Amino acid sequence: MAGQPNGNFRSVELAERALELIKRHKLSADPASYAVWYAYVGSTNPPLARSIDGVIASKGTLSDSDVHGIRQRHLSDLDTVTQLSIVGEKLSDEVEQIVGMIEASIGITGGVTQDLTDVSRKLAVAIDRETLRGIVEAVLSATKDVQQENAKLGHRLKESHEQISELQEHLTVIRTQALTDPLTGLANRRHFDAHLADALVEAQRDDSVLSLLIADIDHFKKFNDTHGHLLGDQVLRLVASILAQNTNDQGLVARYGGEEFAVVLPGKNIDDAMTVAKNLCNIIAARDVIKRQTGEHLGRVTLSIGVAHRHAGESAQALIEAADTCLYAAKKAGRNRVVSEADL
Repeated sequence: MAGQPNGNFRSVELAERALELIKRHKLSADPASYAVWYAYVGSTNPPLARSIDGVIASKGTLSDSDVHGIRQRHLSDLDTVTQLSIVGEKLSDEVEQIVGMIEASIGITGGVTQDLTDVSRKLAVAIDRETLRGIVEAVLSATKDVQQENAKLGHRLKESHEQISELQEHLTVIRTQALTDPLTGLANRRHFDAHLADALVEAQRDDSVLSLLIADIDHFKKFNDTHGHLLGDQVLRLVASILAQNTNDQGLVARYGGEEFAVVLPGKNIDDAMTVAKNLCNIIAARDVIKRQTGEHLGRVTLSIGVAHRHAGESAQALIEAADTCLYAAKKAGRNRVVSEADL
């Protein structure tokens, strides 16, 4: 391992220290707790460290609820997920390298053992070299011990690698949950905001077109009050499913909030976006809402959609406001229709 940078295994060291503190305080070893302690031992978040030291000073230890509160105050959910993903990938890479080195070392040691064994056999035929034979046999014995220890170390490292892989799988699930609306399965508002910002940067860099749809279910509050929230949720899932099925290959579909949805359409000009929006309106209006328990037909729901497109130097907030203005105009004009900036 000579030649490796001094800080090459720092992440592994910090991980071990974080896990040791989790064990010492008898805390749950979940990713959120791990993130807090990793930040603590890594000295990357001084306010967090002061909070932990303060609780320990007053109580002598920490509970899971203490750690949860500290995480809420000092680490955002999205930052936690991002940091853990980076840590998991980095640890995995480092352990992969270590395992490779150990396996190579075992192979080399095995070759040396074979060479020395051959020497021992040759020396065994020389009657006057008993002393030399003893030395070589001692070397063989020591080499065997080293080989066994290396094998054990390699096995332990492979087990650690498997545990890190499991952690990465958990992180993937957590990240997906953090970016997904639980009712509809669409991207949530946080995911939408981040995606739109990135899409705008890319479009401005390439000087390419980009459009945004904001859709609202007409008279949804009245439907909810009349038929109840369970059927209201069914309508939201139905609309979300239709939007996803008809636009997912073209851009991001998100639940913007309440009964509002947003669709980011990179590479679509205003005319293309209008075609997409009108198609969605027609598909939604053609679907009956049926009460699953009784089969009762509850009528149809409709969408009003506002369509805006990117202007040079325009911010995400400005684009959203433009689409929202068009949506308001569609509502005012009678609902169940699409209005674009060109119409205004």
